[in-house]
Amino acid sequence: MSDITCIDCKHWYFDGGERDWSEVTPGSSWSSACRKGHWSDDLYDEATASYRKKLLTARRCKDFEQAQY
Repeated sequence: MSDITCIDCKHWYFDGGERDWSEVTPGSSWSSACRKGHWSDDLYDEATASYRKKLLTARRCKDFEQAQY
């Protein structure tokens, strides 16, 4: 089985959200998505197992392109 995940693809998107400014102003949730539209999530309530499964989409994705590091 391949080790490739969506994190390795140039179409993977990640937004770390915004940090909180005080205990009464919480930060915004983070999000992640495929820029080709295969999946997206507001990960505020996303289950870890569900997110991992989405990241494995790269193993069978026709739009996968290796990211340059």
